[in-house]
Amino acid sequence: MTDLGAIPKKSIRRKPIQWEVYRLKGSPATFVGSVYAPDEKAALKAAIREFEITPEQQDRLLIRRA
Repeated sequence: MTDLGAIPKKSIRRKPIQWEVYRLKGSPATFVGSVYAPDEKAALKAAIREFEITPEQQDRLLIRRA
């Protein structure tokens, strides 16, 4: 019988997902662009960095899975 605890686990690499970034200022919302990231939190950070979003505008961003 083998010891399953001794088998090294493979790290699961998730493929980056495409996320759409919108700025909520008035109606309709403005499409800023899209980024690739593994999750929504990482997508927000990537969008802030890539599109040079100012701190004042950061609370008005909408991130949605494409």
